[in-house]
Amino acid sequence: MSRVANPSKALYFKKLVDALVPGGVCREERDRIAHMVRAYRRSPAVVKVGGSALSEQCGPMVFDNIKTLGNLGIPLVIVHGGGKEIDDAMKARGLKIERRGGQRVTDGHTIAVLKDVMPRIGHEIMKSLVDENINATHVWGHGGVLVVERMSEELGFVGNVVEVLGTHGILGFARAGIIPVITPLGYSGDQVYNINADNAAARIAVALGASGKSARRARKIIFVTNVAGILDGSNATIRDINVADLKALAGGSTISGGMIPKVEAAIYAVEGGVGASIIDGRKENSLLSHLLGYNGSGTEIHS
Repeated sequence: MSRVANPSKALYFKKLVDALVPGGVCREERDRIAHMVRAYRRSPAVVKVGGSALSEQCGPMVFDNIKTLGNLGIPLVIVHGGGKEIDDAMKARGLKIERRGGQRVTDGHTIAVLKDVMPRIGHEIMKSLVDENINATHVWGHGGVLVVERMSEELGFVGNVVEVLGTHGILGFARAGIIPVITPLGYSGDQVYNINADNAAARIAVALGASGKSARRARKIIFVTNVAGILDGSNATIRDINVADLKALAGGSTISGGMIPKVEAAIYAVEGGVGASIIDGRKENSLLSHLLGYNGSGTEIHS
């Protein structure tokens, strides 16, 4: 765990207002933003960051938004992915890459790669945050946090989260201004399992939403991606959609590939009482915008 000094909140509030409304705001709008910030200081937000969202294209913008939120005293929990890095490591070892329904088929050789690559990504994210003067700590999901059951024989060592342990500790870090960066590997007995990071993030968000006093529970999860959000049949971004309509959309051919587990995770989160957004990390200040009610890019999912 690493701690750094916290600069003035006033400076970051000004930066936040300027980012959300570049042309300036009236007093009422400034008060509304301040109210939202105060509300989120009591309620941690879970941010799922995929490997693609940590690319050179959008990584700096995502980290800048996280830095602003953290220095405003808004507690955050980060769950990371790492699909591209895992693919690269598997190719380097001559291993076959196979996915079914957006899930990675995982044999013993693949698990060995994940145990090597995923914790390294988590540590690198934590270090990147600390380098940006953000307090952070690294949490291993397979170190006593994410209990799983095997999803199916055909997927191999792929788990579905059935229990999230240590939620009070995770919330404690977040409320103390220390961002937990969670590596989403799970375990059952002595076996380590691959978990889809979207699935893991949604389970963590709902578990945190069920922990502690109601005013201090997690109430939002944001999936940061390198796509424009959920698209309709004409490839236009759906800005707002309820769970019933999203389930109907998911039943067709519009949603495919890596968006399938994101949509399933978002539905799980909303049905578990946690609001969800799938946003485009390539867009400037997209994380700030969605968390504080300015839907600048991506899709908002609600009940």
